[in-house]
Amino acid sequence: MNFPNYVPAAVRKYITLILDGTDIEPQGLKKQLSESKVGLQKINRTLSYSIEQNDQNASDVFRKDEAVVKETCAYLEREIACLEQLATDPRMKDVYINLENEFADQPAMKWQEFIFAAQSANIDFSIYRENIKKAKELSKKVSINAKKLSELLHETENIGFSNWPHEFFSAPAFLQTLSYATDGFEHYEIGMVGAALSSRKSCVKTQYIRAFAEGLFNSSRLEKTIAVMHAIATVTTIVLNDPDIDATYDDVKKALNQP
Repeated sequence: MNFPNYVPAAVRKYITLILDGTDIEPQGLKKQLSESKVGLQKINRTLSYSIEQNDQNASDVFRKDEAVVKETCAYLEREIACLEQLATDPRMKDVYINLENEFADQPAMKWQEFIFAAQSANIDFSIYRENIKKAKELSKKVSINAKKLSELLHETENIGFSNWPHEFFSAPAFLQTLSYATDGFEHYEIGMVGAALSSRKSCVKTQYIRAFAEGLFNSSRLEKTIAVMHAIATVTTIVLNDPDIDATYDDVKKALNQP
């Protein structure tokens, strides 16, 4: 990759390592993507053959394999595009120049942490939000049904028979505990995902800012300076790459509850 001359050496080294790998470990993202595409072509050929042979079972298996590899390719393409944007987008020039003094004491480590956090925060958080919703609904069902089953088992005590399965007498206590534990239980995430979902309202811009900031200030322990917060705004706009999203310094302050 041809980097603009203003890109710090530590950033060039790190991005090149992730994209292209090394002589010792050549599995960079670009090679992974190339191999995944070759694998996808093989699956497509095999799928086509199974369809021609009216082999429904084999077709179903290959369709599942195809979906998995397509998802992998999409993920790798997104990661590569993100790193290339961070390396070559002209708007990054101010970020690199303005943070030069901020990172002067440990440039290699801090620039690597900065790029890593920017890349890692580029997640589809809607999946996690939907899973939390499903977990909450499932917990409620478990609580209700555990209570109902416990009550049913207690009813057996009034019938008079003594040859019920012994589990009938040991299970109610466990079911009562289970019902209590899952009543109102809410699953939560930690780290970048937890930070992104800290608000009930779904907003792509705010979620990315919070996730990115989590990686910078908590995981990497960088200082929350004005220059870094301005950089977060610029990177958010670049990485999300949406014409309707233009993150500002004020957006960052609001997302991070800064005065």
